[in-house]
Amino acid sequence: MKSKQFIRMISALIVSISFFLPWIKSDPNFDTFAASKTGYSGMTILSGGINSGVAMVSAFGKAYGFPLPAETLYIGYLLLLLPILGIAGIVLTGLRKRGGIACIRIQSLMTLIFTFIISFVIFIFPDMKMLLGDMFNISFGLVLMNVFAVIALIFSFETKH
Repeated sequence: MKSKQFIRMISALIVSISFFLPWIKSDPNFDTFAASKTGYSGMTILSGGINSGVAMVSAFGKAYGFPLPAETLYIGYLLLLLPILGIAGIVLTGLRKRGGIACIRIQSLMTLIFTFIISFVIFIFPDMKMLLGDMFNISFGLVLMNVFAVIALIFSFETKH
């Protein structure tokens, strides 16, 4: 097995596993209803967060002058593609099929684009930065996911001699 192939497969596996690790944690010093749940992973956000939080996020956006139709929040279900693409990329790369590298690239790009969009929204709205900074802390899962997405993306470009 080539070393680049092995690094791609391990990186895709770690990004897929990181989907289920906590991305953000509630700040224990911020005492509200949100402090009852300590960690939110990608799967937690999908299973309960999107369905139960659509009305709250829509009202929150309207309060800050950023009206967000409730239907656009269901785009969050695209997050479910992260582990699916990772598993497909691992299998196809292990079989040395051409689609494996494409799956890993798409998974890595989706991870980085998702993080960039969240960071960009927080940067544009300083009130959200202050509010989210008081309520939540970035957890190990999101950092691990982004680091290995960059590693997978770097090693997904092969140079042929």
